[in-house]
Amino acid sequence: MVWCCACLAPAAATARPLEAAACKDLEKEKLTLESAGVPGDMHVKPEEAKMLAADKLQRIQRYVQVSADVLFRCPIGALGASGKPNQSDQVAAAEPDMKPTAGLAKPRGGRHRKSRR
Repeated sequence: MVWCCACLAPAAATARPLEAAACKDLEKEKLTLESAGVPGDMHVKPEEAKMLAADKLQRIQRYVQVSADVLFRCPIGALGASGKPNQSDQVAAAEPDMKPTAGLAKPRGGRHRKSRR
């Protein structure tokens, strides 16, 4: 019997990017949930989390969903509800000379190894 590893792997989840208007609405909802204290409700001890009211748990679940949609489905550079660029744009603007260095390590000893054939 032959097994195919690719057949057993879960399919990649794909979702279409959202329109700018939908992103703005989600950003407004996220800010509303943040002002209601939802992030604070998320950062409680496990013993306290067991005693949270059902409506607080539903707001936490909605906050996580909205945050994920804003993060992963809204186009990069989309304006938030305040009309300001999102935080990643502000960081990129603050450090324009930063260059990615991942995977650019130089070989040790300054010599390249020759492959054996």
